[in-house]
Amino acid sequence: MFTLGGRTAKDLGLIMLRSAQRPVLPGTRDSSVSVPGRPGAYDFGGELGPREFELECGIIAANRGELQNIVRNLAAHLLDSRGRPRTMELIFDIEPDRHCTVRYSGDLPIERIIRTGRLTLPLIAHDPFAYDNDETVFDQVMNDEDILTATGSGNIAAMPVVEITALEATSGIIMNVGLGEIRYLKTLQAGEVLTVDAMRYQATVNGANALNDVDTDWPVLYPGDNLVTYRGSVAARVTITHRGRWT
Repeated sequence: MFTLGGRTAKDLGLIMLRSAQRPVLPGTRDSSVSVPGRPGAYDFGGELGPREFELECGIIAANRGELQNIVRNLAAHLLDSRGRPRTMELIFDIEPDRHCTVRYSGDLPIERIIRTGRLTLPLIAHDPFAYDNDETVFDQVMNDEDILTATGSGNIAAMPVVEITALEATSGIIMNVGLGEIRYLKTLQAGEVLTVDAMRYQATVNGANALNDVDTDWPVLYPGDNLVTYRGSVAARVTITHRGRWT
């Protein structure tokens, strides 16, 4: 079974007709160049494309009127107030601690037989990975030259949010998270917060755009232990937040 947008399949009046409907991996986007006079092609690697789900479901209603109400309520659940497919979390009961972010994509015909129905619900996750429902937080006051360890969850590298809160006015902050590095060479006043969001490629100070002031190789948390180093003129509170990312 599954939960879609906070409502279980049962809440939606659906019965899953097959229990395992999650693809192992999505399709790939491959990049290669063929060169005249040479066999094969040069391989420039590939990337994962969106992950598609086709959930085969059945409906058993008391009568045709109830069947129509279930279908109409399902349609309303898939759309926002403007009638556009809305983005929702999809959670399978076999992995209740993680989710994919999906929306309705395609078409949704239904096969009706008296008071029963059968349909295939097409969903697409443009971000092909699953994420932990709960965030993992590393929070520590770090002094100049401190080296600590942050543990990444999941089975593939996660893109964290790093917050550096100045306890006193400081300049020339350099911080490494895994293989990524953050350099902020301007002055951060006491109480100001530098936020680097690797997932969204954003950097702010107290919510104001600071991307031009930050030189960064975006921080990455790999599964397992990652070294976190801090270099600054005074101590700062460092908070690293991420959700474990899964294939």
